[in-house]
Amino acid sequence: AEDGVAPGSQTETYAAAKLEIDSWRWAGVPWYARVGKGLAQSATEAVIELQSPPRLLFDEAGGPTPERNLVRLRLGKHDGVTFQLQAKTPGPHLDSQSMNVSVDFAAALGDRREAYERLLGDALVGSPRRFAREDAVEQMWRIVDPALAPENCGPVYPYPIGSSRQ
Repeated sequence: AEDGVAPGSQTETYAAAKLEIDSWRWAGVPWYARVGKGLAQSATEAVIELQSPPRLLFDEAGGPTPERNLVRLRLGKHDGVTFQLQAKTPGPHLDSQSMNVSVDFAAALGDRREAYERLLGDALVGSPRRFAREDAVEQMWRIVDPALAPENCGPVYPYPIGSSRQ
């Protein structure tokens, strides 16, 4: 129902993938990539889910099961980092609840130039630091290309604009 899009279009506007890195250092660590248009929010972030400890200190019988701790790195317009941690609730019970500890980089470090200003500034002075190397781009396409082949694509499912598809 978008202007300029043919009725009945089956062009994908959302994709999700679970990736793994073939390295001993990252063995068993899933990497999830989700991209889409018209979602409820626009965000570029990396979320690191820490492993649960072998023994939970604040998990009294009958209490809520503690969540895993997360480190959320926000990139783009609202750069920052949030640590989602489990903290012991006040009182005699050995229970925990989730709490967020956040740092907004603009509030902590001051305003900075927009992304394209930084990118164009580096291009003008010949600095390669914000640009991908050719071999890295080739490796990315080596990974992504097979997934884009028609025989590897699944069905297209519609989703409402403004939804928070996961």
